[in-house]
Amino acid sequence: MSTNKSVTLLNNLKPRLTKSRVQVKLIHSWKQTPPYANDQTLEMVFADETGVKIHASCSRSHMFRTERNLRIGEWAVIENFKVSGVGKGKFRPTNNQYKMTITGVSVYSKSDHQDDSIFLTLADYENILKGLQDVNILIDIIGQPYDISDVQIIQIKGEDRKRVQFRMRDLSGNDLAFCLWGSYAEQVENAVLESNEVWLLRFAKINTFRGEIQITNAFDASILDLNPTVAEAVEMRKRLEDNPLPLALANKKDEKREIINIVDDWNDIGITMISELANDTELEKTKIICSVKAIDTDWNWFFFGCKRCWNGTTRITGKGNKTDKPLFHCPKCHCNVTNVEPRFKLHMIAEDDTGTCKLMMLESVAKSIVGCAAVDLWDGSYEEVLSIKENTQLSSDCSTPLSKRKDDDANLPEMNSTSKKICLIQIKLEKTKTD
Repeated sequence: MSTNKSVTLLNNLKPRLTKSRVQVKLIHSWKQTPPYANDQTLEMVFADETGVKIHASCSRSHMFRTERNLRIGEWAVIENFKVSGVGKGKFRPTNNQYKMTITGVSVYSKSDHQDDSIFLTLADYENILKGLQDVNILIDIIGQPYDISDVQIIQIKGEDRKRVQFRMRDLSGNDLAFCLWGSYAEQVENAVLESNEVWLLRFAKINTFRGEIQITNAFDASILDLNPTVAEAVEMRKRLEDNPLPLALANKKDEKREIINIVDDWNDIGITMISELANDTELEKTKIICSVKAIDTDWNWFFFGCKRCWNGTTRITGKGNKTDKPLFHCPKCHCNVTNVEPRFKLHMIAEDDTGTCKLMMLESVAKSIVGCAAVDLWDGSYEEVLSIKENTQLSSDCSTPLSKRKDDDANLPEMNSTSKKICLIQIKLEKTKTD
C-alpha cells in the first residue's frame, strides 16, 4: 500500500529532481532493440491521476524486476528514477517533453489508487487531413473500417512480412488510409467482420505514402483492438446502428458465398482471317484458325516472374542478401525479390490460307501448346536476361538466344538453343506496278 508521502505529478517532473516519487498506472509496454544498441529494452507508457502520460524505458538488466513489479492496468508508486529530455525525435509515444529511465536503485510499491480509465487520447480525422496533427507523436484513433484488402506477403530486406491495407472513417465521413504489418495484419486476417464494426488503433504513426496520408503501426509499439469496449467505441457503434454509413465491408470468413465465373462463349464469336486482322482498329475479341509455322527465336522464349504475383520482373545488378541468386525488382509487389521462376513468352509465327502473323503466347496458353511449363525446360541459368552487350561476350557454346538481334550483330554465330528452330529470315516483298 502507498504511504502518506507526497507524490509528484508527471507534469511537474524535472531533470534536476533526482528523488521524485510518482504514482502512475502502466497502460502499455513493449520490447524493442534500438538501432544504436545491441541489447533489448523494455519500453513503457505511464499515466498519472490527471491523465498526463510519459514514456519510460528500462534496460535488459532491470527488465525482469520491472516486469514482476509493474503490470499493465495496475497502479504503482515508483521512486528513484532518472528524468531526461526527449528532444524532437520521431515516433514518440507521448507528447511529454521528458522521459523516465528505470535504474537499478528504482523502488516499486503498490498503490491504493483506483481508476479504470485507459487514458485514451483520440486524434481528430480532420486535423490529420489538414496537417494540424504532430506527425512525431504516436496517436490513438478509432473508426469504422471498410475497403479491406486481402493480406499480402511482402519481402522486406530479404524477409517475408504480411501486410493489409484498408480505410477507416469517423461519424462525419472523414476517412483515412491504413496499412498494418506483421502480427497486426494477422489479426485482421483472422477477424470475422460484422456490420457496424469499430476498430481502435493505439500508438499509431502518421506517414505519407504516394502523396496520401496513411496511418500505420509503429513497429511493435502499437495496439490494435478489433472489439473495443471503451465508452467511445460503444457510443460510436450505437450511433452507427441508428444511422448507418454506406460502407461496403469485405467478410473474408464467409465461405458460403457463391462465386460465379463468367466465361466467354467462343462459339458465339466469328472466325477472322489473318489478312483481315490488319484492318481492325479497335480492341475486340476475335478468333482465328491457324497453324504454327515457326517460333521466332529473335526474342527470349520466357521471362522471370515473381512467384508471389507472377508479374514480370526486372533484373537488378548484384545478388540477393542471403543467396547467390540475382536480385530482381517486382513492380507489382514494390520490392526486390530473388524468388522468381521462368514463365513462357513465346513469339510464334502463325499462318492460314490468307497470310501470316505473329502471336505472343504467355504461360497458360503456351503451356497447353508445348505440353509442359517453362520451368521444366529451364536449365537453371539466370543469364537469359543479359543485355545485348553482355551477350556479345558469351562463347558460341551458349545455349540461349540473343535477347534482340541487331543489324550490327549479323556476323555473330548462331546462339540458338538446340531445342529451338533457327530464326526464319523475313523478306519484305514490294509490289510492282503492271502496265
